[in-house]
Amino acid sequence: MRRVWLLALRDLRLEVRDRLGVLSALAFLFVNLFVMALALGPEEGALRRAAPGVLWVALAFLSTLLATRAFGRETEEGTLDDLLLVPGSKEWVYFGKLLFQLLVLLPLALLALFGAAGFFHVPLERGGPSSSPSPWEAWATPAWPPSTPGF
Repeated sequence: MRRVWLLALRDLRLEVRDRLGVLSALAFLFVNLFVMALALGPEEGALRRAAPGVLWVALAFLSTLLATRAFGRETEEGTLDDLLLVPGSKEWVYFGKLLFQLLVLLPLALLALFGAAGFFHVPLERGGPSSSPSPWEAWATPAWPPSTPGF
């Protein structure tokens, strides 16, 4: 477990020192949300209905970008082979990269939530005593598996 934390913290330190990766990921995220908001049109109802799906897709693209960046740096510098030569099982490399990705993705996902709320006209507070779920609850629940009969 110590190896996993050390690898994740090393990658996080390199990412913070570089700054270009996090800034490009943040720019990619907001451009993605902005373009999707423009593509859906000005109708607030359609924007609100599409907001959770667009947010999940943007986060999936962002996580792919971060994973590519994390392993790309290792292959460019030739350190992936060095990591794999460490005695013991090799799963710690995967889990270290996964932990690094989660540590970077969670703050960016929070910023994406606020950005999507602004672009898609979704209020972030609970709207009175109605029985409808708050946007926080609706966005935190993926739409799979579908609740329609037959699935």
